[in-house]
Amino acid sequence: MSNDLNHGQPTALETLAAFETRLKAITEHMGDPAELVPAVNALVKLVEEGFPRLSEMDMGPDEKVKMVQVQGQIAEMEQILQMRGSMLSGFSLHLKEMIQG
Repeated sequence: MSNDLNHGQPTALETLAAFETRLKAITEHMGDPAELVPAVNALVKLVEEGFPRLSEMDMGPDEKVKMVQVQGQIAEMEQILQMRGSMLSGFSLHLKEMIQG
């Protein structure tokens, strides 16, 4: 289905591909705050605008495969963030111990 058939709105596959692209950008820029902030902002905007429409769209096998791929990317990103969060928590605890002597 094309944008023309969706009255100019992206299809489910196009929306999912956009999620995938935004998630890849965040993963690629994880260590660069100057690039990470715009990448996260773009994902937030896409989630706010695209997610409500996505739930109303027809989903066939191709869309479900793409959803699994996007879900995998999200899980990978959550794992990366959790590891970094654990490192920061450990560092913070270490600093606290050093301060308290």
